[in-house]
Amino acid sequence: MKNLVFGMIAVAAAFGGAAYIFMGDDLLEDSSAAATETSEGDTSSTSASTETSPEDERPKPSEQGPWPKAIFDETEYSFGSMQVGTEKEHEFIIRNEGDAELKLQAGQPTCKCTAFELSDTVVGPGDQTKLLVRWIGKFKDQNFSHGGPVYTNDPANPEIRFSVGGLVDAAVDLLPEETWHMGGMSGETSLKTDGYIISRVFEDLKVDNIECDSPFIQTTVEKISSDELTEFKAVAGFKVLVTATSDLPPGLLETKLRFKLNRVEELVSVDLRASKPGPIRLLPMPGVTFSEASNGLMMGQFPASEGQKVSLLMLVNAEGMTEDLQLKTVDCNPSFASVSMEPMGSGSGETKRYKLTLEIPPGIPRTNRDASNPGRINIETNHPSGQSLQIRFAFKAF
Repeated sequence: MKNLVFGMIAVAAAFGGAAYIFMGDDLLEDSSAAATETSEGDTSSTSASTETSPEDERPKPSEQGPWPKAIFDETEYSFGSMQVGTEKEHEFIIRNEGDAELKLQAGQPTCKCTAFELSDTVVGPGDQTKLLVRWIGKFKDQNFSHGGPVYTNDPANPEIRFSVGGLVDAAVDLLPEETWHMGGMSGETSLKTDGYIISRVFEDLKVDNIECDSPFIQTTVEKISSDELTEFKAVAGFKVLVTATSDLPPGLLETKLRFKLNRVEELVSVDLRASKPGPIRLLPMPGVTFSEASNGLMMGQFPASEGQKVSLLMLVNAEGMTEDLQLKTVDCNPSFASVSMEPMGSGSGETKRYKLTLEIPPGIPRTNRDASNPGRINIETNHPSGQSLQIRFAFKAF
């Protein structure tokens, strides 16, 4: 897959796992971003204290017995994977197979995101209790793992550490993530590329439908192989084959693919770009940074009080034209930008030369339009080919 990037606009940008685990009704913010933070606030007598538990307050075994015996089948639970923003829970069972009451106290959690809820703090001989853990994965985390200790009066197990761990991930990922670049069409041959929809959470993921605003884009979907699943560390995935048909109009196509998936309520979308050479070409004038592949223009930094002008060379194949080239409609965002055009000499043969000037007027507010939010210009001309022009531009007016 060709992965052309909006290079010049990206240059312009130069100027310019957490989760929640809660017990009962308590919700505590994860300290993954600041692991040294301690917990705040008190919980009930059966939940984990958010203050350090002094040793003299912990359950103590009898000096002469009889003693309890704490038995547990597991102290670590792997939940596999979960979607960001969803909730899971797990119960650990603690049994008393000793001859005296088993006393339990939840201790200091590993971080603010962790807490426990004990059903009972005193367990009689032959009885059992539950340690309930609930958690919400708030951010992506490939190695989510949190827990803490439970203190007992069992001399053989004075401290038992419990933890939960797994993968917290988005329901689906699109690869590439933001834009699928198809590149430029050569001649009358259709243009093809592919992208991927994968999930590390849902094995039953399905693609129900694909929408696209452009009639010149066709898509097909196929399941990816087991080797590709392993490569992506995914449990389900699809390859989306995208074709731009040969009758694509000349110029730059910018559209979106929207995916209806069975496991996601809202449509998942990705930008799609393709281009086809036409009779009108835009090229940089000396000293101007412009990408013909992406029609990206960098206007640089300038005082807002002074404004800025940048010009491009426009080469036009005028074969079949009975009148001079004209700009029929110009749509600028932001609206204070403007575009003008003037001839540059007579050119050679059927090729005509024009200077296309983009102006940011003086006196605008301070503005920063970078690669994440570029300005946009859409131009329709009277050329018989019907080719339209789209320009993205970045600038910083200070």
